[in-house]
Amino acid sequence: MTLEDAFRILKIKPTDNKKTIVNQYRKLTLQFHPDRNKDLEAQKTYELIKKAYEVISLYHLTATKGIQIKKVNEITKADIEYKTKLKEQLNYRKSKKEKKKINIKRKWNSSFWYLFLIIVVLFLIIIVM
Repeated sequence: MTLEDAFRILKIKPTDNKKTIVNQYRKLTLQFHPDRNKDLEAQKTYELIKKAYEVISLYHLTATKGIQIKKVNEITKADIEYKTKLKEQLNYRKSKKEKKKINIKRKWNSSFWYLFLIIVVLFLIIIVM
Protein backbone atom coordinates (compact mmCIF):
# COMPACT_ATOMS: atom_id res chain seq x y z
CA MET A 1 0.00 0.00 0.00
CA THR A 2 1.40 3.36 -0.95
CA LEU A 3 1.32 6.42 1.24
CA GLU A 4 -1.03 8.18 -1.17
CA ASP A 5 -3.45 5.23 -0.98
CA ALA A 6 -3.37 5.39 2.78
CA PHE A 7 -4.26 9.09 2.81
CA ARG A 8 -7.04 8.43 0.30
CA ILE A 9 -8.49 5.53 2.33
CA LEU A 10 -8.58 7.57 5.54
CA LYS A 11 -9.91 10.59 3.62
CA ILE A 12 -7.29 12.98 4.99
CA LYS A 13 -4.66 15.32 3.58
CA PRO A 14 -0.91 14.83 4.02
CA THR A 15 -0.77 18.19 5.77
CA ASP A 16 -3.23 17.20 8.51
CA ASN A 17 -1.89 17.02 12.05
CA LYS A 18 -1.73 13.86 14.14
CA LYS A 19 -4.89 14.67 16.12
CA THR A 20 -6.95 14.99 12.94
CA ILE A 21 -5.56 11.73 11.62
CA VAL A 22 -6.35 9.86 14.84
CA ASN A 23 -9.87 11.30 15.01
CA GLN A 24 -10.59 10.31 11.41
CA TYR A 25 -9.16 6.83 12.02
CA ARG A 26 -11.35 6.31 15.09
CA LYS A 27 -14.42 7.58 13.28
CA LEU A 28 -13.90 5.21 10.36
CA THR A 29 -13.05 2.20 12.53
CA LEU A 30 -16.21 2.71 14.55
CA GLN A 31 -18.22 2.96 11.37
CA PHE A 32 -16.78 -0.19 9.74
CA HIS A 33 -15.96 -2.32 12.80
CA PRO A 34 -17.11 -5.95 12.28
CA ASP A 35 -18.98 -5.97 15.60
CA ARG A 36 -21.08 -2.99 14.57
CA ASN A 37 -21.37 -3.58 10.84
CA LYS A 38 -21.98 -7.21 9.80
CA ASP A 39 -21.50 -6.57 6.07
CA LEU A 40 -18.60 -8.49 4.47
CA GLU A 41 -17.43 -5.39 2.61
CA ALA A 42 -17.32 -3.50 5.91
CA GLN A 43 -14.91 -6.06 7.32
CA LYS A 44 -12.61 -5.70 4.30
CA THR A 45 -12.80 -1.93 4.56
CA TYR A 46 -11.99 -2.14 8.26
CA GLU A 47 -8.81 -4.12 7.49
CA LEU A 48 -7.83 -1.56 4.84
CA ILE A 49 -8.36 1.28 7.30
CA LYS A 50 -6.15 -0.43 9.88
CA LYS A 51 -3.40 -1.01 7.32
CA ALA A 52 -3.64 2.58 6.08
CA TYR A 53 -3.33 3.92 9.63
CA GLU A 54 -0.25 1.73 10.21
CA VAL A 55 1.37 3.12 7.07
CA ILE A 56 0.59 6.73 7.98
CA SER A 57 1.65 6.38 11.61
CA LEU A 58 4.91 4.76 10.52
CA TYR A 59 5.46 7.59 8.05
CA HIS A 60 4.88 10.20 10.78
CA LEU A 61 7.10 8.30 13.24
CA THR A 62 9.96 8.11 10.78
CA ALA A 63 9.50 11.75 9.75
CA THR A 64 9.63 12.98 13.36
CA LYS A 65 12.61 10.78 14.27
CA GLY A 66 14.48 11.74 11.09
CA ILE A 67 14.68 8.13 9.94
CA GLN A 68 14.90 7.51 6.22
CA ILE A 69 12.93 4.63 4.72
CA LYS A 70 14.35 3.34 1.44
CA LYS A 71 11.02 3.54 -0.35
CA VAL A 72 8.49 5.70 1.44
CA ASN A 73 5.69 4.33 -0.72
CA GLU A 74 6.32 0.70 0.23
CA ILE A 75 6.23 -0.06 3.94
CA THR A 76 7.80 -3.40 4.74
CA LYS A 77 7.12 -5.81 7.57
CA ALA A 78 10.52 -4.99 9.07
CA ASP A 79 9.56 -1.31 9.25
CA ILE A 80 6.35 -2.15 11.10
CA GLU A 81 8.28 -4.37 13.54
CA TYR A 82 10.74 -1.53 14.10
CA LYS A 83 7.84 0.82 14.83
CA THR A 84 6.34 -1.56 17.39
CA LYS A 85 9.76 -1.96 19.01
CA LEU A 86 10.05 1.84 19.34
CA LYS A 87 6.59 2.02 20.89
CA GLU A 88 7.47 -0.71 23.41
CA GLN A 89 10.63 1.17 24.41
CA LEU A 90 8.67 4.39 24.90
CA ASN A 91 6.03 2.58 26.98
CA TYR A 92 8.78 0.97 29.09
CA ARG A 93 10.33 4.36 29.79
CA LYS A 94 6.94 5.78 30.74
CA SER A 95 6.16 2.89 33.07
CA LYS A 96 9.56 3.27 34.73
CA LYS A 97 8.86 6.96 35.42
CA GLU A 98 5.39 6.15 36.76
CA LYS A 99 6.84 3.55 39.15
CA LYS A 100 9.28 6.14 40.50
CA LYS A 101 6.41 8.58 41.12
CA ILE A 102 4.42 5.91 42.96
CA ASN A 103 7.41 4.97 45.12
CA ILE A 104 7.96 8.63 46.04
CA LYS A 105 4.31 8.94 47.04
CA ARG A 106 4.53 5.80 49.17
CA LYS A 107 7.67 7.02 50.92
CA TRP A 108 6.06 10.39 51.61
CA ASN A 109 2.89 8.76 52.95
CA SER A 110 4.80 6.43 55.29
CA SER A 111 7.06 9.23 56.60
CA PHE A 112 4.00 11.42 57.15
CA TRP A 113 2.36 8.78 59.34
CA TYR A 114 5.57 8.24 61.35
CA LEU A 115 5.80 11.95 61.98
CA PHE A 116 2.13 12.09 62.93
CA LEU A 117 2.60 9.20 65.40
CA ILE A 118 5.60 10.90 67.01
CA ILE A 119 3.66 14.14 67.44
CA VAL A 120 0.71 12.30 69.01
CA VAL A 121 3.01 10.44 71.43
CA LEU A 122 4.75 13.68 72.42
CA PHE A 123 1.40 15.37 72.90
CA LEU A 124 0.24 12.53 75.18
CA ILE A 125 3.46 12.70 77.19
CA ILE A 126 3.01 16.44 77.70
CA ILE A 127 -0.61 15.98 78.80
CA VAL A 128 0.25 13.23 81.29
CA MET A 129 3.00 15.31 82.92
